[in-house]
Amino acid sequence: MAPTLRVTGLAVALATASVVVAPTAGAVSSDVVISEVYGGGGNSGATYRNDFVELRNN
Repeated sequence: MAPTLRVTGLAVALATASVVVAPTAGAVSSDVVISEVYGGGGNSGATYRNDFVELRNN
């Protein structure tokens, strides 16, 4: 087996294992919700200059 193929296989195995083992995030409070997300800031045709996430407290 070629060394590069072995390294690639090891990298794929580690990446898969990290996704499978990673804990899921749980909601600490149900009172705060994501109201709006804008991720297009900074490009030449963007309405806004920056990206933002708007949170709303219920």
